Amino acid sequence: MLLSLAACSDEKRGSSFELPERDRHATSVEQRLAPLIEKSQRGSNGPGECKLRFLGEKNDTTWVWANCRWLPSSGIGGPFRIVGKEVTGSKDGSEYDDSVRQLFPYDLAEAILHDAERLQPLEDPVG
Repeated sequence: MLLSLAACSDEKRGSSFELPERDRHATSVEQRLAPLIEKSQRGSNGPGECKLRFLGEKNDTTWVWANCRWLPSSGIGGPFRIVGKEVTGSKDGSEYDDSVRQLFPYDLAEAILHDAERLQPLEDPVG
């Protein structure tokens, strides 16, 4: 019995989240939302670009992972929730986990917190 429990605890948390297909719809959503996220996160930075990974949607809410870079040399990366034209990213530091749990559905939040590498864009301008 102990071996069975140990085997279950070895499974990576967040691995149950299934990424959406990389189809035309996902690409279209990424292309449509990239400028919106870039503009909302730019602040005082110069021109830049964001690469997105579509993570899902429900009703008027879309979830993506964005990696953005601005000239001359700043950048960000992380999960975002978009409702209409309102972009909300996770908070930093000690508030990160709680903000992720508030912004994303349970299975996606667990994947963000425990398996984030597989959720990131395939192309990364922050590199």
